[in-house]
Amino acid sequence: MSQFTIQQIFQDNWNNFVIDNPNILIRDSIFDEVNKVINCGNPDFGYAIYICEHCGKFLKVPFRCKSRFCNTCGVKYAQDRALSMSKKSFRCKHRHIVFTMSDKLWPYFQKYRFLLNGLFWAASNAVLSWFHDLNKSQNFTPGLMCTLHTFGRDLKWNPHIHMLCTEGAAGNTEVFRIVSHINFKALRFRWQKLILDYLSKHLPAYEIPHFKKIKNDIYKNFQNGFYVYAKPDNISSIKQTINYVVRYTGRPAMAQSRILNYDGQYVTYYYERHEDGKRIEETIHVYEFIKRLIKHIPDKNFKVVRYYGIYSKEHKQSKKIFRLLNSNQIMIRQILRKWNLSISLAFGYDPTICSCGGKFIFFDLKIPGKKILKHPLSRCIIFLGDTMSKKKNILPFSNVIDNMKHDFKKMIDEMPDEEFLDLLYFLMETSEDFEDEDWLFDEEWEDEAEKFYNQNSTKKHNNKNKNNFKLIDNDDSLPL
Repeated sequence: MSQFTIQQIFQDNWNNFVIDNPNILIRDSIFDEVNKVINCGNPDFGYAIYICEHCGKFLKVPFRCKSRFCNTCGVKYAQDRALSMSKKSFRCKHRHIVFTMSDKLWPYFQKYRFLLNGLFWAASNAVLSWFHDLNKSQNFTPGLMCTLHTFGRDLKWNPHIHMLCTEGAAGNTEVFRIVSHINFKALRFRWQKLILDYLSKHLPAYEIPHFKKIKNDIYKNFQNGFYVYAKPDNISSIKQTINYVVRYTGRPAMAQSRILNYDGQYVTYYYERHEDGKRIEETIHVYEFIKRLIKHIPDKNFKVVRYYGIYSKEHKQSKKIFRLLNSNQIMIRQILRKWNLSISLAFGYDPTICSCGGKFIFFDLKIPGKKILKHPLSRCIIFLGDTMSKKKNILPFSNVIDNMKHDFKKMIDEMPDEEFLDLLYFLMETSEDFEDEDWLFDEEWEDEAEKFYNQNSTKKHNNKNKNNFKLIDNDDSLPL
């Protein structure tokens, strides 16, 4: 794990970045998410208090920001989303498909963020229409889970869709037909036409003349359609399918383990180059590093994971198809997602166990701008603390245990019913915490997509003619 954190980099430089770059258009959602990340885990913004039931030691657990942009909370968000996706999944093979496009179109999606919805629409319709054409009377419908990524290995803007597609589909009369061959060449043409037609329809009117030139040039140089990765994968088992779901579900743009050095002004990080798989180390100014990260923050309430086909709504054949996870497996995985068990599994220790061997139990909450909540449990613990100090005992339950139990029982008996119910409620309260996690991934599709577009790009440059024109600048003139 890297000793340098993205949170630290933003804490040191965010305010100066905003002041020194007044020409950059920064969306409101960026300010919101960055402020969350900067204050993630800061006790000044609230924390939960736990107390050891054996020795009386207090433990503060700061609130987390719950932001997808945060490398700590984003990983947990991705894993929670993966569990939600796994609960929807059917017990069958899933094909991993990646939909890419020419880099000439990338700036449009950065300049007009609402167009990103069209990527989901075009990718899902390319697959759904192909399955429909297999047998129009059956109207076969597969299950699709789509995730939007706007970044590549080098953090540059590169919008594309990752899709998990069932290798089979439900029909009008057939419960489920296995479809092991998916014609990715047909998907290329459908995807290319759908995305270009979508842009022609939804771009602002003043962009259309310029876009028509780009559209004509694309059809001329990409006569085989846009690159679509749809090679068969051996992911038939439950574990492999879930791992694939986790891998492509809203993960942060960059793992902190890739940061090699940060000196306050420059950041050094690495990535593997597409062409030859060589590890590339890049040192850039901290402002450039921040720009490369924040442009990938989605707008507020934008859904980066979407479902289509039999996964989007109940199909008449759905109840006849076996689910990937049964109710017991779902229950076990939900239990394991609790913050203390997650840390236990990842790092080998239980944060709710005190050094004395006792167990931490919930005590109170500290909320910004408010005093510590004085509920009945607080009164009980304060009472025990006073008793310990008078008796000068290190452990609360030692030679004075009988007297303390008697006094404690008396206090409980004197409590009004409402306060006693509040006590029970707060005892069941919990908090969440999660540590950062490294992301290791092998992007074979990126290598092949890079080769595909480079070949077509070479053809374009070898054919210098009247179709030469200027693209939209992918620089600071575009909103981040």
